[in-house]
Amino acid sequence: MTPEKKQEELVDQWKLHLQVTRALNNLTPSRAKKIDLDDIYLKEIMTAMSAFLKKELRETLKCYSSCLWTATALMCFRIIEREIKRYLKIFHNVTDTMSSLGSSINQFKQYSNNEIFLQNLERIKELRNRGMHGEDRFAPRMVKDLLRTTLIIVSWTNNIKRKLQET
Repeated sequence: MTPEKKQEELVDQWKLHLQVTRALNNLTPSRAKKIDLDDIYLKEIMTAMSAFLKKELRETLKCYSSCLWTATALMCFRIIEREIKRYLKIFHNVTDTMSSLGSSINQFKQYSNNEIFLQNLERIKELRNRGMHGEDRFAPRMVKDLLRTTLIIVSWTNNIKRKLQET
């Protein structure tokens, strides 16, 4: 990838990041009840998403709006794992059975040089492990950050899908 192309990709990713962050500014459970995916994502990203993914994201927002922190976290982990697996299968022809979020992330590291994305995935893996093994509870603040990161990852993965559909 040329330096110009790499710069263009980085700018594009930051635009998506800012779009999601702006939409979720001051997110509270009561405000989450009023948010729809169209408020979060650009039209082009919404078009690239599957109906199944949209339903999963809406259910995740519903869990968050009901203050169901563990349910929200589990939905986020599930969405992230599926998005990573889908990305690896579609874009890198990886069909290995990845049994967990951790193995999916480790496989993804072989194909990505996006440091921000990889740092987010490592942080998510650590949150998941600590919560799933009883070291931490899924606190509201942690879940809010996880939800935001999940929505950003979905934006990035579906932007890649959208770009491929355009070519």
